[in-house]
Amino acid sequence: MLTVWDFVLSPLYILIIFFVGKNIKQKRIKLNPEYEFFTSGLLLKMIGAVIFCMIYTLYYEGGDTTAYHQAAVSLKKLSFYHTDIYFKILTGNYIYEYLGYFDYRTGYPQYWRDPQSFLVVRLTSIIEFFSFNSYYVTSIILSAFSFTGIWKLYRLFCSYYPQLIEKFTYTTIFIPSLAFWGSGILKDTFTLTGACWFTFHIHEAVIKRKSFYKNIIIALISGYLVLKIKPYIILSLIPGALIWFAFQKLKSVGNSLARAVFGPLLFSIVLGFFLILFSSIKGDLGAYSSVESILNKASVTQKDLKQDYNKGNSFDIGEFDPTISGVFRKFPIAVFSGIFRPTLLDAKNIVMFISAIENTLVLLGVIYVLFSVGIFRTYTIISNNPIIFFSILYAVLFSFSVGLSTSNFGALVRYKIPSTPFFLSGILMIWMENKIILQAVKPNK
Repeated sequence: MLTVWDFVLSPLYILIIFFVGKNIKQKRIKLNPEYEFFTSGLLLKMIGAVIFCMIYTLYYEGGDTTAYHQAAVSLKKLSFYHTDIYFKILTGNYIYEYLGYFDYRTGYPQYWRDPQSFLVVRLTSIIEFFSFNSYYVTSIILSAFSFTGIWKLYRLFCSYYPQLIEKFTYTTIFIPSLAFWGSGILKDTFTLTGACWFTFHIHEAVIKRKSFYKNIIIALISGYLVLKIKPYIILSLIPGALIWFAFQKLKSVGNSLARAVFGPLLFSIVLGFFLILFSSIKGDLGAYSSVESILNKASVTQKDLKQDYNKGNSFDIGEFDPTISGVFRKFPIAVFSGIFRPTLLDAKNIVMFISAIENTLVLLGVIYVLFSVGIFRTYTIISNNPIIFFSILYAVLFSFSVGLSTSNFGALVRYKIPSTPFFLSGILMIWMENKIILQAVKPNK
């Protein structure tokens, strides 16, 4: 897997991308002080991609990520012999009828039976045209592209709390797990990027009302790609986003009586819109198209990940019935697992140990905020701030889904990253809001 191109081209591509990023920073930092952290964040993502590649080529000796790369190279090679077929595969959901076009010259792509995984292959094949079929270079380019997503989310949070410009870097762009697991050729890199793009551009269109059609189109494309790769992420994002926008609209109503009358109506409209939207994308949800199928999938997936071939790297939140009551009895432990595990007690190898250190710091930070702010005031702050409400709600729903259906730490550390920057930034914003409240009441003492 490791070739001479990896050694020659990887440093060159890192330098080129870094200097492009430096040029962007110099042009924008005067008006946008947050760009002070642009190149350091970009460089961290690319370094994370290199370390990720080294782990998978030298330690694990391959995995899903290298298989995605090999399949993408095969698909790219197909374009040299059958350009029209390549574009049909690239823009369509079906490959079965075109399998006969692959031969010894192109190689034979994996994952063609799995539309969700093959979408990663299709998207990665585009990058292969610029990477000379190098696994490392492809990962570096992808990491630079994925940085645009987390950067957009960082800037979104900074627009609400400019006094936290530096601190937000530690809850978004400088998170070690995101720099590692969110930089390689994996589903999670694409879904993290898509979730961030979706959030930023839907906010620009609906809340800021800037370039409405442009931002809506970008948001829809981003959301659609996330939907096609991991539908449950969209099912976690959309409810919070809709409530966020309704909440923001309601706060703009000055009269308290009008809010009391308008509030239930507005949230009824939001609920109706969600049901219509859910119905319209139902065909793309697969196993997530109904409550019954979602519960059955969670139960089956969790049982599968606890089988003998996962022993030593698995955990158990306990059996549950595939019913609403059975699932919600597992809500606290599933959310805890989805956010804070693996813990130091769970770690059995170096990769899990590093993740456990990060999770321990996150847990200590959350405990500190909850104790310093107080449970009641924390609830009040979340209830009164749409951006905080959205970030925490999405993170909790997502973590519940992941914690409920995942019983393997190797999968968990990857699956959880699309919600991590939302959750950590939400906790930081709670701390900041409490600080603002304390400063406001201080003169009255």
